Amino acid sequence: MYAVGYDWRQDNRTSGRAVAERIGEILRGHGAERYFLVSHSMGGLVTRAMLKQDAGIAAKAMGVVHIAQPALGATVFYRRMFTGARKGLDGGFGIRNILGTSRTSFQTILSALPGPMQLMVTPAYRDSEQQPWLSITPFETAVRSPVEVGWGTYLEPDSPPGLLAAAGSRYALPPALAQDMRDRVGDATSFHDWLGDYKHPKTWSIYGHGLETDMAVGFDVPPVDHRELRMMPSYGGPGGGAAPPTYTAERSDGKRFVYTDPNPADRGLVPVRREDGDGTVPAPSAQALFPGQDHAVEEHTTDYEQKRQFQVSGKAAEHDKICHHPDSERCLFDIMRHVLGGPTQ
Repeated sequence: MYAVGYDWRQDNRTSGRAVAERIGEILRGHGAERYFLVSHSMGGLVTRAMLKQDAGIAAKAMGVVHIAQPALGATVFYRRMFTGARKGLDGGFGIRNILGTSRTSFQTILSALPGPMQLMVTPAYRDSEQQPWLSITPFETAVRSPVEVGWGTYLEPDSPPGLLAAAGSRYALPPALAQDMRDRVGDATSFHDWLGDYKHPKTWSIYGHGLETDMAVGFDVPPVDHRELRMMPSYGGPGGGAAPPTYTAERSDGKRFVYTDPNPADRGLVPVRREDGDGTVPAPSAQALFPGQDHAVEEHTTDYEQKRQFQVSGKAAEHDKICHHPDSERCLFDIMRHVLGGPTQ
């Protein structure tokens, strides 16, 4: 058994070529002709890219199991484009600071990373209720409008739904970085248009369910006209100093908002989280290779020619732990026995 790493910063096609080269080296070193492949998370995109672009290495694969693959992207990445990595939602102190804890820092980092940008939500994604995953409610109309997201949506001049704040505005990236972000969206578009729903003929999938996961995103956009805002009384800040001003505004539907910043970086973003994923990848994305298949793991009794996708649940189904979930391990070893011709029933 070998673990094969890759540079997650690079385009997944580039990483796929590097993984193919390493697998070739391993096979030659053992005088072997066949291999069995297991991927986790973004590794699923990397290995699918590898198998699609290298017919020789694909022909040697006896079987492929993708675990927790964000096949249609992850809404958490769109959310972080406005909020940065948030305490309590996006890992510990170290990982949050690597990703960037503000809108501008997160976008600045991602502008140089083609691989992670290919985790953006694809046009094929729908939330767990089969609805558009993005909606915007302007303060002025108080009418919620679902957005049918295409790749061009991310580049729209209005933000939201576009990712980039207008040039010269408070949260705008420098022009060169803004162009880098546009290029990264272009990379993601090219990658997913090319990869499509490709999977190796001998593919199986395991995904997590039952943990609160970013499923969709809504925006209650603040008022454009700041005359809608009313300043609240200030009662002093920490240590007796002056507190920053706080504002309220009431929308025409009666909903009241409180702002410490009349132009917040997150533009009024409201994450929609449901217990239908592994905490990072929403189930509708992880299920995309085999729509409608959500089989329970039944060791030694499964017809693996018909059943190709399996759901595991519970705390151990968390994205970073799912490979060690007892049901994941049972399912994986059973699939391997099936591929190798051993008893599974």
